[in-house]
Amino acid sequence: MRKKKRGLALVIVLFSTVILTMMVGAFFVVNQDNFSLGRAAEGRLEAQLAAESGLSYARFKLEQNQTWGRGPFTGYPEVVGSLTVRQNGADLVGEFKDGRTFRLSVRNQLGQAGSPAAGGLAAVPKDSVVVTSWGGVRGFQSGLEMLMVGEPLYDAAASSNGMIDMRGNKTWEVHSRDKMRNWVRSNDDIHANDVLRVGTTESTRFISDVGSSIPGTLWSKKEIYSQDTAIDSGNAKAFFTSTNATVAPRSTKNYNIYDLKLSDLKVPQTAAVTIPPGRYYVTETLATPVKRVETPRFLLPPRVDMVDQAQRAIRAVTYIPEGGGTPQVFYDQAGLAAVADSGGVKPPATGTMVSGSATFAPGFTFDFSTLDFSMTGSQQLEVNGNFSVGYGTGVDANGNPFTPQLPKPDTDIKFSSGGSMTFLNVKGNMSVDGKVVGHGAIAAEKDIFFRADANLTATTTDPLVFWSGGNVTIDATGRQGVKLTGLVYAKNNFEVLTTDSSVLQEVRLTGALVARNGKIKMANTDKVNMTYDPAYLDALTKGLPNDRRRLAPMSWRVL
Repeated sequence: MRKKKRGLALVIVLFSTVILTMMVGAFFVVNQDNFSLGRAAEGRLEAQLAAESGLSYARFKLEQNQTWGRGPFTGYPEVVGSLTVRQNGADLVGEFKDGRTFRLSVRNQLGQAGSPAAGGLAAVPKDSVVVTSWGGVRGFQSGLEMLMVGEPLYDAAASSNGMIDMRGNKTWEVHSRDKMRNWVRSNDDIHANDVLRVGTTESTRFISDVGSSIPGTLWSKKEIYSQDTAIDSGNAKAFFTSTNATVAPRSTKNYNIYDLKLSDLKVPQTAAVTIPPGRYYVTETLATPVKRVETPRFLLPPRVDMVDQAQRAIRAVTYIPEGGGTPQVFYDQAGLAAVADSGGVKPPATGTMVSGSATFAPGFTFDFSTLDFSMTGSQQLEVNGNFSVGYGTGVDANGNPFTPQLPKPDTDIKFSSGGSMTFLNVKGNMSVDGKVVGHGAIAAEKDIFFRADANLTATTTDPLVFWSGGNVTIDATGRQGVKLTGLVYAKNNFEVLTTDSSVLQEVRLTGALVARNGKIKMANTDKVNMTYDPAYLDALTKGLPNDRRRLAPMSWRVL
């Protein structure tokens, strides 16, 4: 009986094994197509990743040199880590050590007018590039095509890594001459003025100057405020209605503000003219009028005496070398003649008489008729140290204490007008106690400080206005306004301020304003007008060394 049970168990086990084997076999037969599809999907994915690697390689090369691929490729083969890139006819072939490959073709119209459709290929828009990449692995292939467009270095009316603070301004307008963008960007908080308060008289408005229907955008990695009220889902609609601007607070995207170097700038290609570093200031010096006095004598010619009169003040301009040294004093011949008496005039005890103007370096002069410093000519002026222009409050031409007798002038700097572009490069700090006007550009490796109106204009071919390796500060107390046209770049902070309760009429900035590591702050102004104009940046972008270029992907296509 026990033997029969054992035999039956063996039969059951054998039968079960057969059934299980048949089921497993049937499973693999039924799912063979699924396994094949899975292997194919894996292969296509790896091939697509290889194609994406080709696109990434092409973008890297194009951003380093926007002319790459515009003609025959040169400099190959190239080894980058585990990748070897070789030329293959008009294309490039990349091979990874793990067997993945890509094949690249490039149609490059960056900085060009574009190319029409031809040979079955779509047109390439102006200032753009089309890259086609075929990736392959183990017999699988995947193709991708990407259209990339050239971008300006800075894509917003105002950009900063620090806070943008517009509190205390009656009106803030942000204009754009770009159809695609009207941005204000900060990697810190943004404080607009008080537009959400009931009954407010303050306003913020984003306006397209080219008829674009795309609204403006306030973009921040932190918070966005109306005055000190955070913009959130509850009041964002009211803010948009008031400003025509969407808000993007607490963004997770990394916004990298390009670190513009002095060597990146497009400046007049002339040998630099050196201006001695130090302080240049307008003041007074004393001349002594001489009166001719005739005393009658009996039967003799009258006796003539030259009698010194009370000293009179005349304009003077003084240069004090940096680090000390003997001041250089200049006074005007016409100013001296103006205080002469009947017996003439004794000149000041020290100083050099000039006729009409004093020249400190070729292209840098002081005009006694207008009391302006002038910087002229299409050239570079270089100061190897600190540079200061101002009024010598309370000191005479020799730096001694002095009670002024003449009205205080504005000590302005006037750059060229017309087609000339003068570039002033200061290797230290720069300060001006007066207006700065004209067609010029200023770069200072440290801080730039103005205590007056500023009205500087660049052109779309020479787009720089300010470049500062430190802060740009404009103290406009009691003044009319500030107008800057072109690129304004501060490595740290940009600030327009008044030191009392006076209200500045207008701050008008056209081009782009950048405070790379610091903040942007303006207050006590009736109207702040910012206009983003990429035309002022295009030449600067395309003029970077070695044809470097920023690119943005516009569209992808799977082939």
